[in-house]
Amino acid sequence: EDNNTVFMAVSNSGKPIGRDFDIEKINSIGLNIVKSLTIKLHGTLEVSSGDMTTFSIRIPREEIIISKNTHQGN
Repeated sequence: EDNNTVFMAVSNSGKPIGRDFDIEKINSIGLNIVKSLTIKLHGTLEVSSGDMTTFSIRIPREEIIISKNTHQGN
């Protein structure tokens, strides 16, 4: 990763997700919040599965700074 991108990954070593998993068809509050924030901050959300399921989010650092300043009223 570079200094212009914030990267976060969350992995679970439990039961892997199925091959037919479609993140757009999942209707859970938690995942909907993650997807909405990722879109709002012009980021990307990727899901990979192998021995572990991993959700990876990349957000341009500039978007986080802009969002932070907007919510502080600056």
